Amino acid sequence: APRQTQRPTRFTQSSCPPSKGGNAMGDDHAHILTSSIKQYLGDKSTEKRHQAACDLMKNVRESFQEICREVQEKQLGPRELATELAVAHERVAAVIKTLAVEFCDCAYYNRRKGGLMALATVVVALEHSGVKEHTESVIRPVLICFSDENNEVRLAACEAFYNIAKVARGFLRPHLHDIFDGLCRLYADVDNGVKEGAQIADRLVKDIVTEFRDFDYPSFVPALFSRIQVLNPSVLQLILDWIELLDSVPQVDMIAYLPQYLESLFNILRSENRDIRHKAEVFLNDMLHEIRTAVAERPPRAQRAIADASAIVARCCHAGERRHEDNYVRLTALLWLEEFVQLQCKIDLTVGFPEEPEASPRADAPHGEVAVPGRTSLRHFRASSDSSRVAGGVAAAAAVAADAADARSGAVGGGGVGGGPARGLKQLVPVLLKGALHCLDDVEGEIRQRAESANAHLRGAAKCLRDDLPVEAVVEAMLDVMRDGGGVRECSPAVLLKCFGWAQLLIAECPRRVMQPSVRDRLLEAALGALARSKDEVAVAALRLVTQLVTPGDGDAAPDGGCAGVSQAMGANCDLFARTCHRIFRHMAEDEDSTAEGGRCELVVRKLCEGADVRGQASGNGVAERFFSMAAQAVEAGTDLQFAPRFVRVLNRVLLTSRETRGLRARLRDEALAAPRPGEERSTVNGRGEIPADLVKLLCSWFHCPISTLALCLWLHWFEFAAEITARLTRMDLTPELHLELRSLIQLLESPIFIRVRLQLLDTKRRPALLRTVLGLVALLPQEPALRARLDIVETGLYLDRALGGWGGAGEQRQASSMAAKQEVAASGKAMAVTCP
Repeated sequence: APRQTQRPTRFTQSSCPPSKGGNAMGDDHAHILTSSIKQYLGDKSTEKRHQAACDLMKNVRESFQEICREVQEKQLGPRELATELAVAHERVAAVIKTLAVEFCDCAYYNRRKGGLMALATVVVALEHSGVKEHTESVIRPVLICFSDENNEVRLAACEAFYNIAKVARGFLRPHLHDIFDGLCRLYADVDNGVKEGAQIADRLVKDIVTEFRDFDYPSFVPALFSRIQVLNPSVLQLILDWIELLDSVPQVDMIAYLPQYLESLFNILRSENRDIRHKAEVFLNDMLHEIRTAVAERPPRAQRAIADASAIVARCCHAGERRHEDNYVRLTALLWLEEFVQLQCKIDLTVGFPEEPEASPRADAPHGEVAVPGRTSLRHFRASSDSSRVAGGVAAAAAVAADAADARSGAVGGGGVGGGPARGLKQLVPVLLKGALHCLDDVEGEIRQRAESANAHLRGAAKCLRDDLPVEAVVEAMLDVMRDGGGVRECSPAVLLKCFGWAQLLIAECPRRVMQPSVRDRLLEAALGALARSKDEVAVAALRLVTQLVTPGDGDAAPDGGCAGVSQAMGANCDLFARTCHRIFRHMAEDEDSTAEGGRCELVVRKLCEGADVRGQASGNGVAERFFSMAAQAVEAGTDLQFAPRFVRVLNRVLLTSRETRGLRARLRDEALAAPRPGEERSTVNGRGEIPADLVKLLCSWFHCPISTLALCLWLHWFEFAAEITARLTRMDLTPELHLELRSLIQLLESPIFIRVRLQLLDTKRRPALLRTVLGLVALLPQEPALRARLDIVETGLYLDRALGGWGGAGEQRQASSMAAKQEVAASGKAMAVTCP
């Protein structure tokens, strides 16, 4: 039934191409497009429309046949023949315009279907030799009808296009972009009949494209890839088929266009359509195999492909917001990432290959053909015709031979793949590092395993670069990954640990470049920020990096290498070390829980001392001593009286019990033994010097916590001072906090590290101050079993002395001491074989 609404006019007299002479829309074509034909073309009966179209085709043919007969009868020359043919073509053009305006743009869909059928019959009547100048005017109304609102009209447009394309063939090449747009719309059609018609038309267009060697691929390929991001599965199927077709054409180097479609192919892997996913996966595997082949045959070509695609591969490792459907995308991207690293290593080992020239038309090639050096398609033998396959194979073989000669000639000049050693890896490692680090904490075990492998390959490549390692770019990649975690999600401990591992690798390979302020300060900021993490392994790795960055090492001197340069570098590092320590102290003051026993504060101090000890022993700078000196100054200068005792307790525990401060403890004890003891009688000083200033400074800061001061004095064998502190403690109120500190002190005294102090307790005649200290502690904690046991040992020693005649001879004294020592070992439950720090 006819529609009630009038459709807007799309074809007008002015919009149609002008004729070459006369009024083409006059009555001179009435004998071709008769009134009866026009009437039946708009009939609702399909048979009548078909008959009218056939009559129109007959009339067009007869008009040209009449011209031929007239030429033969009148024996006209070429000029007269050309004139007559021009007039005939003008009449045909007028017929085409009439069909486009009065039928294809009509409000009645039966007339539109009749107009499309008539346009196809006109082209069939003209045949291939006569359709060239009418191609545009015929194809435009057909392409517009691809978007018609009536599905029968769209199907008729498909049929008309198929019949027109069979005749016009190569003349359709200038309109291929519009044709492909129309096919995309038809593939997304809701009507299955229209889709089937579009598939038939698409196969014909593919045959037309492949049969012409001078086809303009450089302009068509980007237009094809610009539509690969559509979501419709039918359109994706169409585009993938075209990509497969182009890969089978020898003139098209799909690797050169890899950046334009690679990311879209990765995105297709998340499609719910199994066939589309499989086709995209197969094509990705083929492209990766072709890059592998190019590494052996044409390294510059492979390197360009890897360099162009590396950023896309790294970006695809992120693949959305970690949705389940994106898992396969990330896994495939990691596979490409790892393969790129291995292939680039092989390329960098290849010497003597100059930069490959851009693809350009060969002088002996047909017009428009592009010669691609070393191009051999994976699906070359699936081309549409045997002749094109043979010709393409010969051309590819010739290109390979020519490129080999160019490579040999370039090798004489000493050109390398990247113009320098390992330039490809230098550019590749920072780009791919982001993708590998991002997937290290993936929820899928297979993805994590692949990311670990990729990260290991990247580290191996970085070690191969050594001094040529791009420090700034790698640091930027690491920090980007760490910052990315702070956006949608918190960066996981696994990623942070790997990032810190990369930072340590940079320090090991390029220490001077890492110690540049622009790089060092950024790494230090990231490491200090990670100290707030709850995982101890993250804090340990961050602290290890902090100590490496802020303590001067062997290679951190100034470039000139002179004494002035060394002093300047050490001074700058000392200032940085001081600023970093004070920043850590402020963070500890803000977090009250960190100063508890076994808390984060103790871990921070231990690891700082561990790293400082290692670097200090290597450079002789005494960094451990400097750390405790700065800590003492911070306690003295601080105004937070609640934080000071907590911090001193942490420092005391680390100083007296940690293996990281073993060297510092030994030095402090030696200095204390060589100096006069506080509270000692002047007659016993025997000319010993003054107490070292550093030791006095440390002791003064320890006064914020009396129990810690008592423990330090006992360790230093300052028993007179310890006895005085204990006496003052007995005059203080025994608060619960003080009671807990005293119990911790008793446990510390019973530990192996204080075995020398306990042995000194056996000689009560020479160490009466130590005995007074123990008695004072017993007065403070009368129910403490460890103290009671210690007094029993002292009492046993006194009994032995009395039984042997008081303070007898040397031999008797040694026997008594030996017996008491055995009781000491039994009471403490520790073997004498314990290694004492």
